[in-house]
Amino acid sequence: MLDPSNPYPEDLPITHITHVDGQKFPITNEEGLPTGLTMSMIGKPLYPYTFVVGVSAQPAWGKIATLEIDLGYTGYLNQVNIKPFTNFLPVLTQVAVKGFTSIAPTVVYQGYEEISVETRIQFPRQLVGTVYLTFRQEGFTAKDQEITDSNYVLRSVLEQIQNILPVAAQRNILADYKVQTGYQYDFGISEIFAIDASTGIGITTSGAYRFTGQPITVSFDSVDTGTVAHYIYYKATNLNGTVIDFNTTGILISPGYAICIPYATGVAVNTIAYVDFYIKHVLSTADASVTRFAIQVNDNV
Repeated sequence: MLDPSNPYPEDLPITHITHVDGQKFPITNEEGLPTGLTMSMIGKPLYPYTFVVGVSAQPAWGKIATLEIDLGYTGYLNQVNIKPFTNFLPVLTQVAVKGFTSIAPTVVYQGYEEISVETRIQFPRQLVGTVYLTFRQEGFTAKDQEITDSNYVLRSVLEQIQNILPVAAQRNILADYKVQTGYQYDFGISEIFAIDASTGIGITTSGAYRFTGQPITVSFDSVDTGTVAHYIYYKATNLNGTVIDFNTTGILISPGYAICIPYATGVAVNTIAYVDFYIKHVLSTADASVTRFAIQVNDNV
């Protein structure tokens, strides 16, 4: 060991004085320092024993954040889709939803799901207007931040001025600054949306989607899985509020295509005030679903 009288390293073990409290012997670490635990002998050991003391690791660590998403509308939904966007993948631990009359959110999912790819969380179909997602982030990035005094800039300017003067008026003391290290936890989600995912064979409808003017063509696009057929219906109304043309049989349209609206013969298109469009989705296989769709019309100009 090193001391003022003998400042040279020696190959001597480091020893500490061990105090015995009655019949209790302190448990020490590898350097002989007491750990705060004691042990008493209740019998004479016949063989050498190894006494190991350990602490179980926490089942979960990191920071927790809850993301509240107001959907802007309230409808019957049964699925939440989540896409990640971060260097450290977040872990989804809970999903809760709230409808019109709910005072407190209803928990629909609890678990430990690492969001590494697009994840779909399904729950019983219910009225949903707000979604609450609780994430746990276990990865972090160390960040250094300089903490300066409030008059640090003022003192720095005075120091520069005195340096160019022939005689310093007084000694200027620069304000100290400290560097503090913090830890940044990123909860990166690129896309979140809630849908009413219909599984199995069935038919769903949506609308009306009202377009003011005299639409001539309509374009349609969608993201589907399985076998899905899409049909467009329309109802045209004039300035007096009278329905002058409509389609109830449906017009089959494929995603990514546009069609001309087949107005009935004799309909004065220039008298149309607005047109309401309706979309019907026919799900023909057990894995069929419609994730999203878009509709666009071109006016008669």
